[in-house]
Amino acid sequence: FPDPHLIREIAAHILAQNPTATRVLLIGGGITGLAQILSSVGVARVDVVLMDPWERRLLGEHLPEADRRALREGKVRVLTSDPRRLLGQGSQKNPGVPNGELKYDTIVSLAGLPTSASANRLFTMEHFQAVARAAGDGVVLVFFTRHEPTVLPKEEQRTLASLHRTL
Repeated sequence: FPDPHLIREIAAHILAQNPTATRVLLIGGGITGLAQILSSVGVARVDVVLMDPWERRLLGEHLPEADRRALREGKVRVLTSDPRRLLGQGSQKNPGVPNGELKYDTIVSLAGLPTSASANRLFTMEHFQAVARAAGDGVVLVFFTRHEPTVLPKEEQRTLASLHRTL
């Protein structure tokens, strides 16, 4: 923990989707290395939104020095909020976030598959519409699904088809 090889692979996937990314929002998970990597390769601002206020406290003491340095330098900012609320309300209802600072060219959901009510709400049409409103034209939305590269079971086929129709 954290797995540096996996984190670099995820960063490469994100940057392959948007090589000119300058303002990135990571929904869940990004505090453990990913935000630091993105900020070190030319991304001007990386915001990490954590749903659980205890997550930063619990992870903070175990973060490598490079991650703690990225947080101190200010290129990486951690926000604690419900991602849908953050995107839907914008800066007006998010203390500590100046107006206009919630515009992103890349939004990455690391919340996992929609297998629970908590995760599923980040895969709804309403959430994707909030993403579009908050980000503006040209935003790249990246989310990850997990499946075997050679076999796609029926259940995962249905999940991916549902996500495709929702988008």
